[in-house]
Amino acid sequence: MSGCRRFHVGWITVSTAVAFVLTIVLGLGVAPAANKTPLKIEGKTTLLLRVLTRPYSNIYAKAEPKAKIVVENVPAFTPYYVYEKPKTKPTDLGGTKVAGWYQVGTRTKPLGWMKAADVMEWKQAMVLAFTNPANRDRVLFFNQLSAVQKLIKDPNDVRSTKVKKIYDTVATGKIPADFPVISIEPKKYVDIATKFYLLPVLYAAEVEINERPATILKVTSATLTGGRGRSDIRQKPDPKKKPAGTLDTQPASLKKMGIDVVFVIDATNSMGPYIDATRKIIGDMATMIREKNVQGKLRFGLVAYRDNVKIVPGLEFTAKVFCTLEQGATPEGFVKKTAALKAATVGSGGFQEDVWAGMLVALKKIKWSKNALKFVILIGDAPAHQPGSAFSTTGLNASELRRLANAKHVMVLSLHLLSPQGTQFHAQGRTQFTQLTMNPGTETAAYFPIKNADQTEFAKAARAAAEAMVGLVSMAAKGQLAKPAAAAPKPKPGAKPQPASTSADIKKTIARLGYAAQVVWLGKTGGTQAPRDITAWVIDKDLAKPAVQSLRVCLLINKSQLSDLQNVLKAVMDAGLKARISGTDFFTQLKGAAAAAGRDPNKIRLGRTLGKSGLMPEYLLGLPYKSRIMSLTTQMWSSWSTDQQQSFLQEIDAKIKAYQAYHDDTKLWIPLHKGDDAKDYVMALDLDALP
Repeated sequence: MSGCRRFHVGWITVSTAVAFVLTIVLGLGVAPAANKTPLKIEGKTTLLLRVLTRPYSNIYAKAEPKAKIVVENVPAFTPYYVYEKPKTKPTDLGGTKVAGWYQVGTRTKPLGWMKAADVMEWKQAMVLAFTNPANRDRVLFFNQLSAVQKLIKDPNDVRSTKVKKIYDTVATGKIPADFPVISIEPKKYVDIATKFYLLPVLYAAEVEINERPATILKVTSATLTGGRGRSDIRQKPDPKKKPAGTLDTQPASLKKMGIDVVFVIDATNSMGPYIDATRKIIGDMATMIREKNVQGKLRFGLVAYRDNVKIVPGLEFTAKVFCTLEQGATPEGFVKKTAALKAATVGSGGFQEDVWAGMLVALKKIKWSKNALKFVILIGDAPAHQPGSAFSTTGLNASELRRLANAKHVMVLSLHLLSPQGTQFHAQGRTQFTQLTMNPGTETAAYFPIKNADQTEFAKAARAAAEAMVGLVSMAAKGQLAKPAAAAPKPKPGAKPQPASTSADIKKTIARLGYAAQVVWLGKTGGTQAPRDITAWVIDKDLAKPAVQSLRVCLLINKSQLSDLQNVLKAVMDAGLKARISGTDFFTQLKGAAAAAGRDPNKIRLGRTLGKSGLMPEYLLGLPYKSRIMSLTTQMWSSWSTDQQQSFLQEIDAKIKAYQAYHDDTKLWIPLHKGDDAKDYVMALDLDALP
């Protein structure tokens, strides 16, 4: 691969993560028949080779097209073990034109033969998922690797011109036979949770665009519904099929849209004036809502948080819903239900608060509407406790909460009150709230500091946010999209900097958030589907704006595997705590952790990384990501200070808690087949969410 650094995907490590339904459905623990056993993945000791079936495929008694059909119309994505396979080049894997036959079966015996074109040989449980397309161009699926390589070598202005020409040609519908692009991402967002699709990664290579890291990937594609039929833009469109509408041609859908806004507010003893101001601002919205004729389309809720009530009982609660969205369906209802909320009368013993408890309650306990955009406005002056703190009831950090918000398509905006008494904590709060408010489909954080916690400035900012929400829903009621403000022009050399207006910036930010949220909402309600039955080359960045991620790499994992991974991390954390207390070697303690996690403790060797210790599941090895956890060695652990070791264990603890939140949220899990056991449901987990 000229110009690329090979990116190890295995060839390609298949994981038990691709085994979603295998452990139960295919009887993983039963001894195989003595006369024939499934093939192992090359280079692996325990993982067996499997394939996934494409829609409308058959299993034949012999490797002949006219042979008796043993199983007709096999459901899409049914996993089978492989007993024999055709010889293929690594880059041909998953292609629909691969010749030959696969002998497939259960864990215990072969069932018959399938055409190579009817299965996807997928040795790695990696998949791609489209990011929010609000601030980027649509992903292009190229027929040849060389076409992508040529584009990324061009200067940015030349490449942008070439890419624009490609999009212009696609828009005409008149595609020449030698066109380099065979398919394109739909105009509307494709939600993997509601319209499940697979873009398995067959090959990947690290490259650079404008000196920025990027990845070229070969993928195949399939959808859970919609059957077979290549999504090839070079073929003449079916005249009977209506083309999918663009975002700005969906007025009927937009008119059904509402907005849910949940305030998550600090209710400790310094916050009384801000609570009162928030209540008054929402009450004042009643007139505007009536004037805009959007009654019932804008709902408000409120979650208050303080600190760990088990440590400071006088605080009365850690996090509590004071107004549900149903109760706040009118401003009057919101004011009435939140009247009981007052600032705490006792201090919490420190400046930091259990902020993440409030966020978690908003994400998990609030009943959000399916027909609404979802917003959280976080208001507070103190940062959150770090994972591992006795005061933290969630054990989560900002990045894990951001991922949970992403999974639920919740946009987050924060108003950070920079109170003089908390000066030493301002930087920590800014870092946390900035990370939390990096919403998908936007390029900047929705983070707004209020200098000196000025009550007048806070009231202006909160009012601007509420008014912007009314404006969003009012436009939608007329069938109009949000209009995100264009980026401000760069100031001329020598020009005096203009004073910032927090209120104006908040309105512009909410317009951007609203547009990004509408892109997702229209895709979900319109049932948009991903391309299918193609094998192509893609790049994970916007070709015209390489700083923008267009595809995210995920691991397809089932509930059983997530629970196993969580147990392994618990064992690792226990080993770390014991090593800190006793002063013994970390990897020596890992032997006990290995036994606790059902692994062979004799495989633990000093000098190895944690990822290669034999403790971590084999399906994590060979994945294209690096992490501090997987890279840990005994030398690294010994060289760290007590604070660094504590930080490492806090990172593990945050992932353990996040995995539990993922596990418990039924809306995040997808059954691949009707009747699947819940433990075999799958979700696409971002690679950076792994240990």
